[in-house]
Amino acid sequence: MAWDAVTGATAYQVGLYVDGVLVAGRMTSDLAHAVTAQELVQLGGPWAAMDVKVSAVTANYQVGAAAVLTVTTPPLPAPGGLVVAGMLTAAAVLTWQPVAGATGYVLLLGDSEGFSPADGIQVYSGTVASAVVAMDATPPYLRYFRVAATDAVARELADLTWSAAVAVVDATNGLVTHTGALIITEAGSPLAIA
Repeated sequence: MAWDAVTGATAYQVGLYVDGVLVAGRMTSDLAHAVTAQELVQLGGPWAAMDVKVSAVTANYQVGAAAVLTVTTPPLPAPGGLVVAGMLTAAAVLTWQPVAGATGYVLLLGDSEGFSPADGIQVYSGTVASAVVAMDATPPYLRYFRVAATDAVARELADLTWSAAVAVVDATNGLVTHTGALIITEAGSPLAIA
């Protein structure tokens, strides 16, 4: 970051704050200061948000009011193309499109189409854009999945960007599932269409 010179200043105090706590600071006579990605990692970051505060310092060490710049790192977009790629005897195979810059993915299982991350159960966390998820033969047979991409920034599940839910019917209950529009059949007779 860079700033304009302040009349009477002999130095500038630069501080990096996360959640109001000073993480790193230095004095400089320069009108700019840079922090590398490697330095952020060494400091415990990167973070979803951080404040950079710059104050002018006079020759007799009087510190002026700080100018504050808030730097935010938004979460990655949700992976697209979440689909049920297949059903195994007691598991569902899910795939999705990779997201540029992702260091991993989190897959949640929920009981309703609009389930929130707080209501879901984490069934996969890894670096591959696919997962084999065990399904059990206990109700509810209709379940939903959502996926999110993760990056180097530590975030709560609620702060990630989640895909739309995809429905899966447990194949171990004797029902047959199809991708696309959900049609549930038993011995060829429609039970429900969603």
